[in-house]
Amino acid sequence: MVMGTAAGLQGQGATIRLGSRVRVKDGDAEVEFTIVGPEDADAMQGLISEDSPMARALLGRRAGESVTVPRRADRWPVTIAAVTGPL
Repeated sequence: MVMGTAAGLQGQGATIRLGSRVRVKDGDAEVEFTIVGPEDADAMQGLISEDSPMARALLGRRAGESVTVPRRADRWPVTIAAVTGPL
């Protein structure tokens, strides 16, 4: 679900897809990861499966968009700060 946009963020032209390196912001905190196939996923290495709730919420989006990621008990609103790749 798109919630809004944020101006002045890097990588605004790239669309998130398999292999993309993505940085998301939640207030002052930032998380960076690469979206990979399920067989290559390793959260400790910053590699998340394309089947994960985070990846599903982000695929097809661009930097500057805000999305809500479903979690078990609630939802997590994040802003896409940067997109590079796919690698």
